[in-house]
Amino acid sequence: MQRVITHPAGVTAGLEASGDAAADAIRVGPDSIESVIDRSLACTSVERLAVYSNAYRARLIECLSGEFATLATIVGSETFDQLASEYLQARPSTSYTLGELGREFPGYLARTRPPRAGDDESPDWADLVIDVATLDRCYAEVFDGPGEEGASPLAADAISEVPVERVGKLIVRPTASLRLLRFKFPVHELGAAGARGDSGQLVAAAANATRDLSPRLRGPPDRVDGRAVRGVERHAGG
Repeated sequence: MQRVITHPAGVTAGLEASGDAAADAIRVGPDSIESVIDRSLACTSVERLAVYSNAYRARLIECLSGEFATLATIVGSETFDQLASEYLQARPSTSYTLGELGREFPGYLARTRPPRAGDDESPDWADLVIDVATLDRCYAEVFDGPGEEGASPLAADAISEVPVERVGKLIVRPTASLRLLRFKFPVHELGAAGARGDSGQLVAAAANATRDLSPRLRGPPDRVDGRAVRGVERHAGG
């Protein structure tokens, strides 16, 4: 049942799949599923299973939307849901924790981004999408990652007390939550606006971040959403 409901290609593909002990021991396909699950007056057995399959997939997309909230706000819910759905199709959930669900989302967006126009290597909308997704994921990793609660931070006075001849031998280890990232856009401004819950400022910051793009890629602040993105990049619905 779990294998069928959670299959990334849907219930029918889940029923036809093989490769695990349960599937091989109990062979039930689309044509014989009614021997296990009754149909209702309104739905076939496959359609009944699809209700749970669709709910499972919708929940995963909702979780991704919560983790990548800044990106979801910028591109709009319709575009984000499509990106998330395509990602889940390519990278189905395999972990017991939802904390791992979006780990490869930024990398997936980078690998599947549409080609650049000609030889132009300047940043474009796809780069903004990738940058924002990377920042959102960074926030999630740091929030759920190991902390320094049991460690003693290095005080400035302790450094000043180190003899000069030993300074060159010091090994300073940064906190486990430290991340060094390189972006093509000032996405830290977008992240700050998103953290404040200010969607209006977030959209305005996105418009400001992309003001130097080609005019055909720009939109006024109130249109920097899924409609604007869909007009210029495959990621936005093509």
